[in-house]
Amino acid sequence: LEQIGTAEALDLTGKAAVAQAALAYQLYQKMFSGPRWERLEKRGAKKQRLMWASTNVKNSAYRDTFYVDSLIGPDTISTIPPDPALK
Repeated sequence: LEQIGTAEALDLTGKAAVAQAALAYQLYQKMFSGPRWERLEKRGAKKQRLMWASTNVKNSAYRDTFYVDSLIGPDTISTIPPDPALK
């Protein structure tokens, strides 16, 4: 995107990963809802939570919570790396 360099391309920087995660979350919600899930839940099935890992930013232009803020949602877990300044 940086090599393309257009305003449109640069506007997409960092958004692909979040968009893919949003799609994964939609699939997760679909899997754990509806009549099939309700039958399983009545028989004792428990929801698994969706875990987001490696949510630290690699681009210093982003705030350090860019991905964590974008991925917060019900039934999710996020691994948050320690603040490098605290080491």
